[in-house]
Amino acid sequence: MGAIPNTVRRGGVYHFRRAVPVGLRVRLARRELTCSFHTHQSGEARFLSCCLYLRSEELFVVVESAPMLSDEDC
Repeated sequence: MGAIPNTVRRGGVYHFRRAVPVGLRVRLARRELTCSFHTHQSGEARFLSCCLYLRSEELFVVVESAPMLSDEDC
């Protein structure tokens, strides 16, 4: 099985990691999104990585298309 996109392994546990687009970094107040999957299983990490990638893409589209959202809403 190959490398899992947007995933790193620390101490045997998989973590999601994705850079925030440069234009959204100020609004989201972060340079990257990170989250532990709390799993040692590569298959589960691959599935969760795909899900989080799609959700983060949705987040980026919403934040980009709705400039009137407050910082709290973001």
